Formats: sequence, C-alpha cells, structure tokens
Amino acid sequence: MLTIGDTLILEPRDNEHSEKYKCRLVEKSDGIIYIDYPINMKTNQTTFLVDGTQLKVFLFLAIQLLCLILRF
Repeated sequence: MLTIGDTLILEPRDNEHSEKYKCRLVEKSDGIIYIDYPINMKTNQTTFLVDGTQLKVFLFLAIQLLCLILRF
C-alpha cells in the first residue's frame, strides 16, 4: 500500500520521448493522492504538467530493487 514519502515514477501515457518524472507522495485521503512537484529524471528540473495529462504511475520501492539486484 502507498505510504507518505513513497517515491513514484510518472510516465505520460503517450510517451513518445521516453520522459520520466520522479515525485513523492505527500498526502492521501479518501482515495485521492497528493504529490510534490514532479522532477524530470533526465534534467533534474521541476516539471509542470498540464491539467488532464494522463500518466502511468509506478511505485519505486528500494527494498524491491535491492532484492532484484541480489538475485543476480
């Protein structure tokens, strides 16, 4: 389940330029999540998304990543 402080990776659904953004979950209530400003992972600059932008969201868990690295 999502907890405050989790890192989320965002990708536009029509991802023609392979853009990815990183942000953190700052609040959640009644099925709505609130994130901080997304950071472009290539430029490390804040990205402002247009209202209505459709995104794919991935939960980044360092523990899962560590488990994947240890398997190889």
